[in-house]
Amino acid sequence: MTVMESVQPANAVPERATATLDTFMCVHSRDLDYLFELALRSCLANFRPRGELLLVTNDPDALRRRLDQLGLGDGIRVTADADWLSSREQELPGWYRQQVIKLRSHLFCGTPRFCNLGADTVLLREVEYANLVGPEQPYLYYTGFSWDGVRNLDFFDQVVRVDTWLYEKRRLQNVAKILQVRPTRAARYVDFIFDLFCFDRDSLIGLNRHLERLYGPDCFSRLLGELGDRDRTRFGEWTLYATYLLDCLNAPAAVRDSGSIFLAQVRGRRVLRRYKFDSKVVHFVDKRFDVDWIVRQIVERDLPLARHLGEMQQAAARRQEDAARLVSR
Repeated sequence: MTVMESVQPANAVPERATATLDTFMCVHSRDLDYLFELALRSCLANFRPRGELLLVTNDPDALRRRLDQLGLGDGIRVTADADWLSSREQELPGWYRQQVIKLRSHLFCGTPRFCNLGADTVLLREVEYANLVGPEQPYLYYTGFSWDGVRNLDFFDQVVRVDTWLYEKRRLQNVAKILQVRPTRAARYVDFIFDLFCFDRDSLIGLNRHLERLYGPDCFSRLLGELGDRDRTRFGEWTLYATYLLDCLNAPAAVRDSGSIFLAQVRGRRVLRRYKFDSKVVHFVDKRFDVDWIVRQIVERDLPLARHLGEMQQAAARRQEDAARLVSR
């Protein structure tokens, strides 16, 4: 029995033939007081092909309490990280644990294709099935890069974009070594970081089996335990999956540039202040952003998500009033 099979609980979800997409979020307890509520409300409001919604967390009790406080618990399944990890995998750093869970998501998602949404990623506008899945396979989204395009940016954005591309290029090279393949096709695209990532069930199962053939049945704990957590370019679940499809399988995958119109990566405060909230999806990378300010921008621009944020807007207004009273004392 493989590790993948040994961690499968009795209530693992059977595959369902459907045009909808099951969706899951990996939610650490520290996410609960940051962008989690906004990300969750945006998914409920704007993810049109949504099937079952599953939240995987290190603290199920805290997450259920938070859902109850928000009045959003109905129809959402909560499960623990430990339900999907072996005992050795549970000893890995938290960043790696979440990646293993994502790579094992075929065990708890029942649709032939399913999506991973980040707990700091917000759907500002409606996302349709056709945005994520082509005629045969889910789209492999990447963030396009060209030196001509970089020259058109201001100096700060040039530095950020080049650094990001080099960072992801190192990740791609390291992932290719893990897969024992030359990343000929994947190297055309490099940056596969996409925080509304759509997996294909059969392809994900094939990737797990490939890694088990290379590294044995306990492949993730063995592989990631040896890598350490200081250099995060040494592994990446989405880059691993994309490189497996493109270069191990040489599959006819549909590859798309995410562009700034579909998904925007907002990496710092300077970028946030200039962001126009004009994409369908936005990943707020920095963990120190002002959530109330983000909510105000969504409401002031009257985005489709705004009408679903009444409670968040009211709470933000109360916090602003409380802060003003403290200053006036």
